[in-house]
Amino acid sequence: INVFNSAVGCEGKVYLSIPAGRSGTGKVQITINESVREYEAVTDGPALATGTSIRVVEAVSSDTLLVEPLESIII
Repeated sequence: INVFNSAVGCEGKVYLSIPAGRSGTGKVQITINESVREYEAVTDGPALATGTSIRVVEAVSSDTLLVEPLESIII
């Protein structure tokens, strides 16, 4: 899980669409230590389409990341 912990806060893109409300998994591609990696991912919000820019919120299991769309972050 140590690679996963370093994934938190990283940004990437949805590779396979992610269903809404943790109802299923999709895949994301994120860059960690200058290498692109692909992981299973879930989201708490609405479904995320392929190509959506995301940020990793947390590692929810040994092979799944919780992500959110970057557009939802308004500061």
